[in-house]
Amino acid sequence: MVIHTHVISAIDISCQNNTIPLSLQSDGCRDFIIDTLCRQLVLLSIIELSLLQTTIDKELVMIVWTQQNLAFWEALERDGIAYCMKESWLYKECSYAYDWLVGEMQHRLSPPPVPEIKLPLWCWTQYGSYKIRKPKFSPSKDENGNYSEVLIEADIPDELLLQSNFYLWSCHCLNGWQIGDKKLEKEIEEYDHTHNTNGKHFLSYPEDLQQRIMKSWKCIFNLDYRNRRYHNHPRRNKPIQATFWLLKKEWIRSVRFSKK
Repeated sequence: MVIHTHVISAIDISCQNNTIPLSLQSDGCRDFIIDTLCRQLVLLSIIELSLLQTTIDKELVMIVWTQQNLAFWEALERDGIAYCMKESWLYKECSYAYDWLVGEMQHRLSPPPVPEIKLPLWCWTQYGSYKIRKPKFSPSKDENGNYSEVLIEADIPDELLLQSNFYLWSCHCLNGWQIGDKKLEKEIEEYDHTHNTNGKHFLSYPEDLQQRIMKSWKCIFNLDYRNRRYHNHPRRNKPIQATFWLLKKEWIRSVRFSKK
């Protein structure tokens, strides 16, 4: 309405200064001009609000890609939602890292919405860089030697995703290594030397050392984190993963099946 007032005031001034054609200086023509301009401005405002709402809606969701087995897809088709109900072999090897991540998700997002959820689901938000967001589909074989996986593209609400640096997660967290703390690194080296652990396993460290190592992992959620000793790429050139509790059928954009 402020814009309308300014426009009307400008027309008033123009009329008073006789800067519009004489044929349009009558009260009827003047009112017609004001009414037309106001209608146009209202229409433009509606269009702008519509575009703004579209932009906001797009910002509230994120396109992601997740590779799952056929049983997961069938459950999604049947029940409308699907989630992880069992532990993977990698969890058994690196439970400390997965349990830490679950705790971070509960703190940063919310607790699992379904009690049966054992672990979060994984997806890509940026596979290689901002130019290569979608991952290659590389299905693995099941116990019978058949390819039975799907690549799902979905729109997931942003607030339900916890993004993290894939490189730091896979190379440091899963191996139980600290990230970016030189003082802590020196202490770990001294402990390894004194106890002949050779840095073999995270669980061989005392509780306080484990807690400090896990505290250093929080930087994986800072997608702008850079360190010359590690994968020192800007955010636009990083592989970025995300974890979430469950997938809903209504979020699916497309699905690609592996060839049998």
